[in-house]
Amino acid sequence: MRLAAALAVLAAAGTAQAQSFPGFGGGMGGGLGGFGAMAPGSGPGYVDLDAALAYIDNADLSATHRRQDEIGMAGIDTNYDHRGGLLDVRARGTVDWIHYWHHTLPSAPYGALNADATWGRSTGPAQWFAQETFNESLANPLAAPNLSNLEYVNHFATGPAVNLHLGATDRLSLHALYSNTTYQRSAYGSNSYDGGAVLAHAISRVSSLSLAADEARTVFTNQAVAPTYTTRNASLSYDGHTPRAGLTLTAGYTELDYSGAYRGAPMYQVQFNYQLSAFSSIDLSGRSGYSTSGQAAGASFNAPLSASVLAGLSPATSSAAPFKSDLASLGWYFHRARTSLALSASYDRQRYASAPLGYASMQPSMNFGQITDKNYSATLTRQLRPTLSVSLDGYRSIRRIDTLDASTTESMYGISVAKRFFKASLTFYVRRLQQSAAGAYTGLGAGAFQANTVGIQFTYDLIGQRAPTGP
Repeated sequence: MRLAAALAVLAAAGTAQAQSFPGFGGGMGGGLGGFGAMAPGSGPGYVDLDAALAYIDNADLSATHRRQDEIGMAGIDTNYDHRGGLLDVRARGTVDWIHYWHHTLPSAPYGALNADATWGRSTGPAQWFAQETFNESLANPLAAPNLSNLEYVNHFATGPAVNLHLGATDRLSLHALYSNTTYQRSAYGSNSYDGGAVLAHAISRVSSLSLAADEARTVFTNQAVAPTYTTRNASLSYDGHTPRAGLTLTAGYTELDYSGAYRGAPMYQVQFNYQLSAFSSIDLSGRSGYSTSGQAAGASFNAPLSASVLAGLSPATSSAAPFKSDLASLGWYFHRARTSLALSASYDRQRYASAPLGYASMQPSMNFGQITDKNYSATLTRQLRPTLSVSLDGYRSIRRIDTLDASTTESMYGISVAKRFFKASLTFYVRRLQQSAAGAYTGLGAGAFQANTVGIQFTYDLIGQRAPTGP
């Protein structure tokens, strides 16, 4: 049940940036967040229109000031992939307009959506890339993730690549990329200018090696908030695919020039997916490198963005400060006959760079120093009849602010029943969200709270490609 998470006003995942360098037959590469390996068994996807009504007994997610309200919501939910002769398009995520009928919280868009498109063949002389990412973040990572504290972050990137073919198995690609990041309230908006090159060699029809170098310069709209900084990356990548597996390995070095203060660190990316059997598959990923909250939003298309996963991950932190992020995740997926099961776990550590003199007071999130998130989620779906299914889902999210000795633990569990009518479906659900807090959280967050939600949701599949099982 995807949209019930949004009705509880939970938060979107803050994913770490990873420079992606696809292989010889892949996308544009070189810091463009290019096309990674598709998970084995990926279907054509779906594009759903959704509308829902719900009741929540603690709209503020507050320990002491509980206010009840009814919520209305309408939006789009998609996991779509189109690969054509000249145009490849992907879209994944959920974005909804949420309205509180008794105005306990302001109406606002909510969710996470990642969409990108590449025009031109990789075998041709030129390509053009565009990406649009919508996500959520918290200026205070210990605050309650309600719509008063959340703000949306929009990241748009676009640019060309020129491909020089150096024979049947080698290609040199030069790219330029412009990106713009805007925040709903925080003054952390910026423009980035990225350029680089990828030299790729096809080992076989299904595997390749590539050498990449990339430099990106980020300029903030409000120069009083943060200074301009530059990141530089150099890496070597291997990309390989078989009918049952996909593997991408990247290793290199990244350097951050933050107002004349230089920092360097190894960077890596691992993306592995494998079809264990006709009924189950695994997905393993890990990455490390420098990023910002805006760049991180659009950095990896493999990051979970659908609302079924949103319910199990903590929001990103609003900040202009670059940070060193180390992320690892593991997922196991099972589907056989009438039963589906998905299990996932992730670990993300973000270490923020110290601000140059005169800027620290402008960016309170930088004072948090290091943030560590651990997330666990599970979803079980059983098809009772050809058009009737029931789902159980739950998650546990642990966030720790190491420099403040403060932590929060958030848990959610719920049940939903879905009835399908051709391309439409109706879902009834009940969900409980609760949080506990420990350490120096006084004045920084919501502390302990509990919220219960009950609602009904209508979904219409625009293209009729939704899998027949599950809501």
